[in-house]
Amino acid sequence: SMRPAWSDLNPMNNQGDDLLESDVKSAGQYDERFTVRAYEADGRGRATAVALANYLQEVASAHAMQLGIAGEPLLARQATWVLFELGIRIEEPPHWLSSVDVHTYPSGSDPRSGTREYVVRAADGSVAAVGSSRWMMMHVVRRRPIKIPPDILALRPIESTRQLEDVAWPETFEGTPLAPCHIMAVPSDIDPNGHVN
Repeated sequence: SMRPAWSDLNPMNNQGDDLLESDVKSAGQYDERFTVRAYEADGRGRATAVALANYLQEVASAHAMQLGIAGEPLLARQATWVLFELGIRIEEPPHWLSSVDVHTYPSGSDPRSGTREYVVRAADGSVAAVGSSRWMMMHVVRRRPIKIPPDILALRPIESTRQLEDVAWPETFEGTPLAPCHIMAVPSDIDPNGHVN
């Protein structure tokens, strides 16, 4: 797909929230292939949930970069995307050294957040996992949420089907009540946006 010029997406080029139909562009879709590495597999040789979550975040970032709405163009606006909700349903975890194709597309947005969907397919085409995420935009200096600019909101999803409904945290896991877990973040947990990933 053709990458839109950042000047086409800059809200300074638009008067307020009134976008012309010619300003509205498709958000499209994105696909990337990954190979499950040994350090991404559990003791049974299957990709971990963390590995799958990392694949989903990676394709979301790559797609946003391709659209020109992440990385340097967004940092020039003192903004960045922050993942704040991610749900994954694992159908059949891929095995060590196997390839998976991860498909993603934005599914909707409002001024406060945007949603994105994922389908992970094994080499034979079967669905290994599906996921849904919600992202917000953050001001990189003030470290506070900000509204998504109208020009980014104008990127139209090609599909609005959610792979998972709103993520709900279970109260138990295999019959055991869940309890808070306190983990101390270390410098290697900090991502390029300066927050714990």
